Amino acid sequence: AGLTLHILGTVQDGGSPHIGCKKSCCSLLFNRPELHRNVVSLGITDSLNSRKYIFECTPDFPMQAKTLQQRSTFAGAEMPDGIFLTHAHIGHYAGLMFLGREAINSKKVPVYAMPRMKEFLETNGPWSQLVTLNNIQINPLSEGKWENISPSLRVKPILVPHRDEFSETV
Repeated sequence: AGLTLHILGTVQDGGSPHIGCKKSCCSLLFNRPELHRNVVSLGITDSLNSRKYIFECTPDFPMQAKTLQQRSTFAGAEMPDGIFLTHAHIGHYAGLMFLGREAINSKKVPVYAMPRMKEFLETNGPWSQLVTLNNIQINPLSEGKWENISPSLRVKPILVPHRDEFSETV
């Protein structure tokens, strides 16, 4: 047991089928929605400490959180114990909308983010409302610094080159 990595999604953040795509890779999917593929996301379960985490908060977040709960070997809430955001491309954080008052109206869900991503969420609506209403609690990450998130698990953000229009990418 211990730590388990769960692949919760594998497609790029625009989703699949991709809007406007007329290629064979998507045409079948438009006609057969049951073949939906989730946007890229990873889950980690820590069975020794009964905790679970999601990396990326995609538009598929409700299904991904449910899947992670179902795959856990321990009882617990559907909401993960922490959400890690890698950067500010919309498909990687749009699922935060499900934490607001229009959906679950969560209370202080831990969201881990780098400095520019943190600032982006705090200063741009509608995301800033999640902070103001305490739906999320942003925990700052620092490049190259280990973050202990449970007695069995720690995370170290590493900057990577990517389109960084609104935040850094880790």
